[in-house]
Amino acid sequence: MKTFWRKAPLIAAGLVATALLVVMAGRVLTAVRPSHTGLSPAPGRVSAAEVATLQSAEYQDASSMDVDAIKDMLRTALLHQNNIVQGTNPEQEPLDATRLTSFVHEASDRLAMYMRPSFEQYKEYVASHTGKPVGDEKQEAWELAARPFKEARYDVGHAEVRPVYIRGTERWRAGEFGGHMTYRKDSGLYSSKSTNPTKPGSPSDVYAVFIPMQIEVLDRNSGSPRVASEKSNTYFVLQFIWEDSRSRWVPWRTGVYDPSASADILPGPWL
Repeated sequence: MKTFWRKAPLIAAGLVATALLVVMAGRVLTAVRPSHTGLSPAPGRVSAAEVATLQSAEYQDASSMDVDAIKDMLRTALLHQNNIVQGTNPEQEPLDATRLTSFVHEASDRLAMYMRPSFEQYKEYVASHTGKPVGDEKQEAWELAARPFKEARYDVGHAEVRPVYIRGTERWRAGEFGGHMTYRKDSGLYSSKSTNPTKPGSPSDVYAVFIPMQIEVLDRNSGSPRVASEKSNTYFVLQFIWEDSRSRWVPWRTGVYDPSASADILPGPWL
C-alpha cells in the first residue's frame, strides 16, 4: 500500500490517463479519475439528486453498530425497493426471488466486514468463496486498506440497489453525470473471466449496492490523510456479478464514488 500513498499526489497533479496500481493479496487496486479516461462528459457536471441525497443522509459511526444490526438494516433497506423486486422501473429488470435473496445475503455480509473488519473473517470469506487460502503475510496491507472504512460513517438505512450490467448491457457508469470513483476490480479471484460483462455478447448481470458514506480522503498535494474530522460525502459501492455455474453472486468491483467530484483523492478499498 505504500506505493499508493507515495504516488497519489501525482494523480492530483493532473497526469493524463492516470491509473494507479497496487498489488495486494494477488489483486489490483485501480484509482481512476473519470475525467482522464473518457467516463466523465464534462468537468463540473454533477448529479444533483445524488449530491442532495448524500447531504441529507443520517450518518452513523461504523463502530456504533454491531454486525447483526448492520446486516438487518441493509436487508430491510434493499428488500423495500419494489422497483428491484417488481420491475416497476423501465430502466431495469426485476431480480427473481432466488437471486434477490442471494444478493441481499451477499451484500449484507460483505458490508458488515467493511464496517467491522476482521482479517480472520476475511480469510474465511475468501476460502468459502474460492477455496483459496489468504496468507498471514497479507494482514498488514489488508488492515491498512481496511482502516478508512472502519473509521467511516454510514447511512445504511438509505442504501439502494442499481443495475450496472443487465445481460452484458451497461446500465450505470461512474462519471456519467460527472464525479469520479476509486475502485478495486476482481481479477479472477472470485469470478471466472468468462463472466466478464464488458465482453461483447456477455450474458452477465452485475448489480450494485450504493450506501451513503462519509470517509476520510487524502490531501491533493501531500497524498496524506486529511485531519480525521474532515470527511467527504460519498457512496460506498459494492458490485456483485451473478455466476451461473455456482448460482450465486460474487464480488466484482468495490469502490468509493464521489458524484460531486469535490473530494481530493479517495481511499481504495480492499476486495
